[in-house]
Amino acid sequence: MQNRNFRLLLFILILIKMSPSIGDNHNERRDIFAGDPYGVEMLACNYRDGKNLADLIKVTKDWSYWATKNNPNYDAWLLTPVFPTEHTKHAVHWLGTANSLGELMAVLDQWMDTSDPKKERIKDAFESVVGCEIRAVFRGKNLKPLPDDVTNEKGVAQFFGCSVNDGIERKEIGIATSKWTRFIDELGLREAHHRWWPANGVMGTDHMAEFDFINIIETDSLSERAENGAIWWEALGPKKAEEIFGELLSCNGWGVFSYMKVSS
Repeated sequence: MQNRNFRLLLFILILIKMSPSIGDNHNERRDIFAGDPYGVEMLACNYRDGKNLADLIKVTKDWSYWATKNNPNYDAWLLTPVFPTEHTKHAVHWLGTANSLGELMAVLDQWMDTSDPKKERIKDAFESVVGCEIRAVFRGKNLKPLPDDVTNEKGVAQFFGCSVNDGIERKEIGIATSKWTRFIDELGLREAHHRWWPANGVMGTDHMAEFDFINIIETDSLSERAENGAIWWEALGPKKAEEIFGELLSCNGWGVFSYMKVSS
């Protein structure tokens, strides 16, 4: 157990330092960040005084029942920090996805419509538990899906804010990313890789405003993440990442989060 924990910690430290510097049908199996491309909304929130995750889960049960009837193409998860960094500013994040940015905006239009009294009561209950000072929308790209035998009910995800170095064109990032995905595919890693490009909203006034896109690595569990890390290390993953991305990108680790699904 101690050796496995050491490998996990080592892998996370290596990723923070060297990684990228380094239309699915709703009724079918979907990744946590489903669709390719897909729409993503992220809310960064803190709990009201005296409130906690249990209170938020209670509220989301009512919301999930309403959403299943009214927004069948929208999925949502709650993310909480497991390994925070100095960039982790919020206690909980709401993550919502739709199969396209257009579908996501239609969901948000419906959410902002005040004509449904039941939905307004759910919104009030949600806002009584958390205050969400940041809201942003992204265009998502699924670079590598989870294995078919892995569900998306719960798991862990690590986030990286990445900036494209001066003089680098987006086409160069695309070519490098293709090389990278081929490399990780050959390793048979049981994890998903995603990339989000900002669409609307402001992620913050400090570090989170200073990025060009977000990279996400998603796994079924921390233990599986450690096993993937051992494979990645033995295959000289840090060296390969530096070869592919070293002159193109600069990335900062934003922490590791657990996620749980609250609607489908």
